[in-house]
Amino acid sequence: MHGSTTGARPTPEAADQLAPERLADDVAEAVGLDRTAVRTVLEILAEGVHPVYVARHRPDRVPELGPNQIEAIARAAAAKGRLEIRRRAMAAELASAGLEGPRVEAWLAETTSPAEFDDLREAMRRKRKGPARDAAQVGLTELADRIWARGARLGPLRRRKRAARDEGASASSPAEVAHADAPGDPSASDRGAEGGRAPEAPAPEASVPPSTEVVGGAGPESSAVPQGATGADEAAPRASIEAGDLEALAARYVRGPVADVAAALAGARALCRDDLAKIPELRRAMRRAWFEHGVLRAEARAEPEAPQKPQDAADGGEGTRGPEADAEASKAAATPAEPDAAASSPVASEDTPDPSVAVGDTPSSAERDVPGGGPGTAPETVPSDPPERQAASAAVPEEAADAPANVPESDGPAGKPPAASPGRAARKGAAEQRRASKSKKARARRAAKIAAIAAQGLLDKDLPLAKLEAHQILTLWHGVRHGWIELRLEAPMDVLVACGRKVLGLDGMDAEASALLEGALEEALAAELGRSLRAGIRRDLKDRADREMVGRFAAALRPLLLAPALGPAPVLGVVPGFSQGCRLVVVGGDGMPVFEETVHPLAPKLQVPQTKTRLREIVAEHGVAAVAVGAGRGGRDVVRLAREAFADVEGPERPMVVEVPDDAAGLYATSKTGRSEFPEADGAYRRAVALARRLQDPLAELARVDLRHLGLGAHQHDVDAHLLGEALDETFVTCLHLAGLEVNRAPASLLERLNGLGHALAGALVAHRTAHGPFRTRAGLLDVPGLAGRAFVLSAGFLWLEAGEHPLDGTFVHPEWYALVAQMARKAGHPLADVVGDPSKAREVAAAGEAFLGQPSASGEPLGPRMLSEIAAQLEQPRRGAPARLRDVYFEPARRGYDEVAPGDELEGVITHVATFGAFVDVGLPTDALLHVSEISDEFVADPFASVAVGEKVRVRVLSVDEKRQRVAVTRKTRSQRHRAGRDGRGEAPGKRRGRRRKDGGARPAEGKRQGRKRGGPRPGGRKHRRDEDRPLNFRMDLGALAGLLGDGDGED
Repeated sequence: MHGSTTGARPTPEAADQLAPERLADDVAEAVGLDRTAVRTVLEILAEGVHPVYVARHRPDRVPELGPNQIEAIARAAAAKGRLEIRRRAMAAELASAGLEGPRVEAWLAETTSPAEFDDLREAMRRKRKGPARDAAQVGLTELADRIWARGARLGPLRRRKRAARDEGASASSPAEVAHADAPGDPSASDRGAEGGRAPEAPAPEASVPPSTEVVGGAGPESSAVPQGATGADEAAPRASIEAGDLEALAARYVRGPVADVAAALAGARALCRDDLAKIPELRRAMRRAWFEHGVLRAEARAEPEAPQKPQDAADGGEGTRGPEADAEASKAAATPAEPDAAASSPVASEDTPDPSVAVGDTPSSAERDVPGGGPGTAPETVPSDPPERQAASAAVPEEAADAPANVPESDGPAGKPPAASPGRAARKGAAEQRRASKSKKARARRAAKIAAIAAQGLLDKDLPLAKLEAHQILTLWHGVRHGWIELRLEAPMDVLVACGRKVLGLDGMDAEASALLEGALEEALAAELGRSLRAGIRRDLKDRADREMVGRFAAALRPLLLAPALGPAPVLGVVPGFSQGCRLVVVGGDGMPVFEETVHPLAPKLQVPQTKTRLREIVAEHGVAAVAVGAGRGGRDVVRLAREAFADVEGPERPMVVEVPDDAAGLYATSKTGRSEFPEADGAYRRAVALARRLQDPLAELARVDLRHLGLGAHQHDVDAHLLGEALDETFVTCLHLAGLEVNRAPASLLERLNGLGHALAGALVAHRTAHGPFRTRAGLLDVPGLAGRAFVLSAGFLWLEAGEHPLDGTFVHPEWYALVAQMARKAGHPLADVVGDPSKAREVAAAGEAFLGQPSASGEPLGPRMLSEIAAQLEQPRRGAPARLRDVYFEPARRGYDEVAPGDELEGVITHVATFGAFVDVGLPTDALLHVSEISDEFVADPFASVAVGEKVRVRVLSVDEKRQRVAVTRKTRSQRHRAGRDGRGEAPGKRRGRRRKDGGARPAEGKRQGRKRGGPRPGGRKHRRDEDRPLNFRMDLGALAGLLGDGDGED
């Protein structure tokens, strides 16, 4: 199936769950499509084909689905497969830990997120210390179990004894099975060694009946009495745990280390609090309630104060520190404090939280290591130093850390510092000035970053978790990681407690047990359960934001990969430079450099005439078809100079001058691939080669770099790198199949990514091509050893030839249809060679092909109506769907400055970048103009990528010019459709709204001070409209636009 999965191989049971018929329901629900169609797609994908193969060569099997929907099904199936494999691994892990049964299986079947997997993993965790551990060591686990058995709907998952699992129930007594070690409980040997002698077991008639899975039942259908209890066993405990007998029950456990009833109840409460954190149903419900009612608050972190420099040793003040003082301070810091009597109590500890504290009031030091890791009402911060530096800092006292090292610089008199030389003092002063300058710059940068976050409305506000956008989450996480802000997760305690009562069914318990468990729940929310929930919420928020932004980055990469390509023609790559000069490298049609030189048209030498002359000579000598100029500093000046150099050249000898993004060129120049290909060349040479290749074949050139480092949008480096890499790689493979590969030029590194080919077959194809020369027809691929049968069927449709002997070798028509297409052409009365590329003859062949519907291809696939339409489209436009040819665009050399462009002017330009909010157009100005998504067309445009493409030639009209900010807004709408534009053609920038004016001509009040009815205050002057008074219409009519809509030519300017 398409899409790679990481991790262990699926077991036979997991493979059965991954069968198309098992996946169809879940995948259909995830993508919102018909189950039958989804199952058909999954069955085809299970054969090892790519989604593009299904859409292009098997379209009639899924007549109602398009390529994008097939890709969505493939992604959903891959995600479901990874989840199922992880589910099976988790089940095995739980079984080995003694957690198994119907309740665990039901929970695993409903698990869909990493946080829910961690809920079950929490049930396996053993605590090494704490009040619950101490209470378990003195034998209070049985008391806690009895409290759970007083009517709770759900209880904690318990581990089964290994002997009971391996040898059956007869190997252990009922009490051992019933009170098997909980995740936080010690073993029986530990209790005897650490906690002293456990209290004697109660009388047999009061013993807790055996349980095979959980204490308190497994759900609403389970009884309060565990399984395996007889009627006498049921009556005996019921008689001893009636409502009102909780203290009497606890009194039976007052012996040994348990001093009194209060200590016994406190220990049972600590155990119940620990159990609450191990109920997966409770954790999931609490997390959902927190998402629904919780908020996230971000605050700017206080700037850390600079450490105070101690006084000089010669002053003899309090700041004087010697080796002895440092040693004493280090010794004191390393010596732990003596515990008090209260802390040494086995059932009471200073770690016990105060139930009156709100959710998460006291953050632990561990949770501060995660963004938003603090409790609900306390700052949740991330230290800026790495853990090893924090550990080193914690081991050294503050005074010792600030004190200078006691290493004498010279053998001066004892007690006197050596005399400082003037040179040393000057160097010391210069170093302090540099440190102060760096500190000042760091503070300014920190303030600017915090101001940028505040400008987005994310600081000092309660942000509802359910309404946070992906970019907002990543902005906050970025600020936390760099130590600029701190986060707090907050939720109403009453809402969480009410949720917990409902899930646990506390209303069905007696008042005493219900009150004890509710108090334990409040304590757990203020301690370990609250911290764990916040960690899960942070992980879910980050995962949700990562997946959404990764999808956007993948969409932004697609047009870059499918950008118009020049093809195998010589290109001159130019890297702009100033003092080092501009590096020129001519790259031949095969992608290898053939000439290089350096010119100096920019400052400081300004050899403009000589550079123009040399450019014309190089182009004429090497037959250069295009000049690729890096879009770096000085790039626009070089582009203008090159266009002026070829302004007098006419005809095909005039090369196009294109500004090419230089981010990928910079990555290639410093990459291992670039250094291995050109080991003797410098970085500028490799950059020029990459720029030229980017113009020839963008997809092949971008394959040489790490796609994760391309500039695809904000927060690209804040998302999960592995998730981003997988998404971008999947997008690359899809675009590779859409574009296809020319058999005689494609390298092995790209061929091995093609459907049906692998590393071995790609190498064999290249070796055959090298040994026997270029392929002349697709049928020649069958001569490659191993490339036959299934491999040929899957790959041949994506391999094409520039000048093949067969007329269809240059199209995406699969060779299995060659014979049938030839018959269709003969019936239409046209030679097949004349049909390819002729739209009228292609339509005639398509009409004649209707008589061949249902006939099988060479592989046995019947011809359907959608396949016939696909063949006709390929005959009309060969390689339809592949990147278009790069076209030149005319620029007006006179338009160079912002003062020469005014609103209403019409210009020609080329699309340089496409984003979700619109596109950028190069119209010859120093910066690209913004074409907002709302200005792309007269019709509504939901996806800019489907409306415009990089390299597309467009004609736009200027809307606004902001010379100070160097911003220009343009539109492609007709004047009659722009209702906001006036008769003079001047309009507002996209996203801007012209404010209304008051009747008296004054300015409208500022935001927050608006007056008027329904606006928070009376109308200016105190006058109010009467009901019978004429009121002005609340809109402005554009008569010119109205006339244009009615077809009146006078409505146009």
